[in-house]
Amino acid sequence: MQPGQGRLDWSGLTPAAVSAGFVLLVAAWIWGNPPGAAADEPEHYVRALSVSMGTWIGAPTTRVRRFPEDPERTPFLRIITRDVPVPPGLAAPASWSCFVDDHTGSGACLVRDGGADGASHQSTYQGVYPPFYYPLPGVVMRAANDPVTALLVGRAVTGAIGLGLLLVAAYALWDRATGPVSLLGLGLAVSPTVLSVAGTLSTSGVEIPAGLAAIAVILRLARGGPVKAWLSWALAVAIVILVAVRPLGPVYAIALFGLGLAVFGPARLADASRRSLVARVGLVAILAAAVANVIWDRMYMHQTLPSLREVPGLLVQAAPYVSESVREMIGVFGQTDTLMPSLAYALWGLAVVGLIAAALQVGSHRQRRQVEAAIRAVLLVGLFLALQELSTGFGINGLQL
Repeated sequence: MQPGQGRLDWSGLTPAAVSAGFVLLVAAWIWGNPPGAAADEPEHYVRALSVSMGTWIGAPTTRVRRFPEDPERTPFLRIITRDVPVPPGLAAPASWSCFVDDHTGSGACLVRDGGADGASHQSTYQGVYPPFYYPLPGVVMRAANDPVTALLVGRAVTGAIGLGLLLVAAYALWDRATGPVSLLGLGLAVSPTVLSVAGTLSTSGVEIPAGLAAIAVILRLARGGPVKAWLSWALAVAIVILVAVRPLGPVYAIALFGLGLAVFGPARLADASRRSLVARVGLVAILAAAVANVIWDRMYMHQTLPSLREVPGLLVQAAPYVSESVREMIGVFGQTDTLMPSLAYALWGLAVVGLIAAALQVGSHRQRRQVEAAIRAVLLVGLFLALQELSTGFGINGLQL
């Protein structure tokens, strides 16, 4: 037998197996989760349908249909809630929002057989968020004959895009020399929360995978060596999605640019932008998405940053949300905030800390600097998002972090 003969070739098996696992788990969330059970899903459903009909921004309304009014939250809710048209026969059933409207009841109300309520207009508190993603699922959803089918189709569109981005991350990070170890970080980053959200109709279903794909490709480029052209195009697409779908998308782009500076250095980035067609086209597309996002925000959302005087008070308010936010990043599911066993959160957290510690221990000086830069970027952006959310009257949502 020749040396190496009979040895399992991991070069294609491991990333394929990881990708297959992602596909099966996201498919299970798409088809197994009750209609409307995911957080804010009825709101995204209404928004996607209305945008696909050409209504990018609806009429202001004080009717907050699917969220109990709260004195601290009402001003912001009135800014973001809009009354929009929905196609005949596809209005979101009231049962989809039953648990949001009444948290004292049972989540069993979500599985009631609720047909469309016949309304031609509905309100959504996703009404002023950037509309640029919604036409993709919305146009396909309008071909359905009932709300449940339309929702499942919308989930499938979101899931397909999210899975595509997760597969980019898997194949970007895969390193034949180190084998399955090269995917340990991705395995922890793609938490149960990530997979569940990828199987829902929401902008988060593409935003989170886009962030993972972008960072994965940056890390692959940092290794050096030949890189397939499709990875560079995938990086540009991932960042455009990340920038376009959320009000704070441009902040993510700035954070990724900072990470790129730390990883590659200014000279290498400048050289790539001069020599690479992908870099030039990608940069134009990213800037266009960022400008469109900022213009939309200034026109409709009018977000303001907390003043320096407010920051100390907001930091005090943030403290009670830390443990809850960590759980939400790992695995808290749907409107009912279904939890995993406490031990699962502890083990997941220890695994993340252990992997970071191992990377800092075995990495070269340059690699340790890259890890440290990534940690600083995560902490700074996380702090920024936390302060922004608290300033609206809402608590910190680990899903957004």
